[in-house]
Amino acid sequence: MGQIQGETVVYAEWMLNPDLGELEIMRLIVAPEHRGKGVGKAFLQSLLKQVSELEASFPYRAAYARIFPQNDAAQRCFSGAGFDRVSPEREAHFNQWDSVDFVWLEHFLQVEAIAS
Repeated sequence: MGQIQGETVVYAEWMLNPDLGELEIMRLIVAPEHRGKGVGKAFLQSLLKQVSELEASFPYRAAYARIFPQNDAAQRCFSGAGFDRVSPEREAHFNQWDSVDFVWLEHFLQVEAIAS
C-alpha cells in the first residue's frame, strides 16, 4: 500500500517468483481522487527499486504486469514507469490460460551483480 499523509492512496497485489527471477504485478489501484497525478507511477518505481535491491538474495531480472485491454489509464501508468508491451507471441503465450486477452507489459530490472 502507498500512503500520502496517512491516507492509503495506492493498493497493489504482486508476487515474486525467485525460480524465474520475476516480479508479477497483478493489481494496482489508485484512489480516484489521486489518479492522473503520478502516484501510481511513483509507487511502481519505488516497488521496482525495492525488488532490484533484493538481488543479493534473489536475482530478479524482470517485472511483468497484466492489464485489461480497455484500461488505457493503467497502460499509460505502467508505460510511464518504464514498462513496454511484450511481443504478440509472448502475449498469446501468457494469455493461453486466461479467459481474457490481457495486455502484458514488461520491465527489465537493473541488477549489475547478475553480470559479475
